[in-house]
Amino acid sequence: MIKVPIKTILVLSALAAAVSTACAKDEFRGTLKGFTFEVPNKNGGRCALIDGNNATTLSGGQVEITDIKTKIFCEDGREVDVTSPRAVFNKNTRDVTTDAPVRVVTRDMIIDGIGLFWNPNNKLIEIKENVKVELTVEQDGKGLLQ
Repeated sequence: MIKVPIKTILVLSALAAAVSTACAKDEFRGTLKGFTFEVPNKNGGRCALIDGNNATTLSGGQVEITDIKTKIFCEDGREVDVTSPRAVFNKNTRDVTTDAPVRVVTRDMIIDGIGLFWNPNNKLIEIKENVKVELTVEQDGKGLLQ
């Protein structure tokens, strides 16, 4: 497991909350193809856009999402893109997991890895293996490391 900056944890928490909101509705059954969910923030603005190729309900209250592409809109104006070929959202536990490659991209950081586990109850976000973090400092010296 890798420890990442608190901003990254907040961003990934927002992603999981967005997936949770989009998939948790009890009336969702079967397969949804070529979808985009817009997740509002508490002020009525846009919190995230979640695009996927397929969302399929599985047994045990799980939803598998393929070709997931999420854009998170942070309150400070930053945007974060999170992509993975697939992820599973458990409607009962609200966990989000994948064994697939994961990429998190912000203006000043890229995180690549294999596998992800997010648990909203203890706020644990774990990128499982082969984690690579690339940090960028802007020319004016601002960015994640300021």
